[in-house]
Amino acid sequence: MKMKILIVKKKDSCWPFVEEQVNALMALNTGGADDLVFSWHLIEGKGLLSYLHDAVKLIKNIREIRPDIIHAHYGMSGFYTCMVVRLMGLAQKMPVVITYHGSDINLPKVRRLSQRAIRMADYNIFVSPKMVEQVEAEKYQVIPCGINWDEWRVMGKAEARKAMQMNPEKKYILFSSDFQTEVKNPELAKQAVAKLNNVELIELRGYTRAEVNKLMHAVDVCLMTSKTEGSPQFIKEAMVCGCPIVTTRVGDAEYVIGDTEGCYFTCYDAWNCAEQLNKAFRYAEQYDRTNGRERIARLGYGNDIIARKIKDIYNFVKRK
Repeated sequence: MKMKILIVKKKDSCWPFVEEQVNALMALNTGGADDLVFSWHLIEGKGLLSYLHDAVKLIKNIREIRPDIIHAHYGMSGFYTCMVVRLMGLAQKMPVVITYHGSDINLPKVRRLSQRAIRMADYNIFVSPKMVEQVEAEKYQVIPCGINWDEWRVMGKAEARKAMQMNPEKKYILFSSDFQTEVKNPELAKQAVAKLNNVELIELRGYTRAEVNKLMHAVDVCLMTSKTEGSPQFIKEAMVCGCPIVTTRVGDAEYVIGDTEGCYFTCYDAWNCAEQLNKAFRYAEQYDRTNGRERIARLGYGNDIIARKIKDIYNFVKRK
C-alpha cells in the first residue's frame, strides 16, 4: 500500500529546497507498494495569525487526504501541525515528522516553540549538528538538505558571463541572499565591498535555479556574512559550482567547506572581510575553480542519498 505524505510549510520558506527534496523522494518510487505519494499544504501570510487563519484549511486537507505521515518544515509550522493533529484526536494515528532549518532553533524566541514541537513530534530532523546542541531531543537525526547534481552542471566562467551578460573584465561577488534580509547581514557585505576597487556585489534575488547556477560560475567569489544559519544551501551550491567562498563561521559552513582551498572565513569586521575577499580574488585569478564539488560528493550530500535517509525515517515512524 502506497504511503501518503502531507508536506506542511510556510508558502515562501525554505523554497525550493523542500521541493527538490520531495522530487528526490519521488524519484525513489519504482511503481511498487512502498511508493511515496505527496500532497502539499502551504500556509499563507505572516505572523501567528496566519496559523490561526490556516487551521480550518489544514483540518480539511488532513480529512480529505488522510495522510499516513505529516512532514512539517520549520519549528513553528511543526508546532502548529502537532497542535492541529492533537485537536483532531489523531496524535496516536498520524505521525508528525519535523525538519528544523536554522532560525527556528538559533533564535531564542522561536526556539522555545520549537522545543515544544520537538517533544510532540514523532521524529525530528535537524539540518546541522550545532542546532541539536541548543535543544533537548531524543528522536532525531541530523540530515542536511541535499544537492541535485543534474541541476548544478559545470560550465566555464567565460560561457557563464556571456549567458548572464556580465562584463568579462570586471570582478563580481555574489551575495548569499537579497539585501532586505537582516539575518543575512547585507550591511557587512556592502561595507566590505566598498573597500575594494572595481568590484560589483550582486544581490541573490529574482533568479531562476538555472540562472543561479550560471551566476555561481560567472562570479569570482560567493560571499555569506550571515549572523545565523542552519546548513546553508548557498555554501553547498557554491562548492558544487567550484566558486571561491568567503563566509562567516555560521551553521555547518566550517564542516561543509572542510579544508577546501579557495574558501576563507571572516569575522564580523568589514576590513577583515575585505581582506578575505582579496585572498579569494587572488585564488580565482590563479586557479579559477575550487575542488568543492568533490568535497560535497564525499560528504554524501546528493539528494538521492538524503532522500533514502528520509524515506527510512518515514518507514520507521509508520511502523511505530
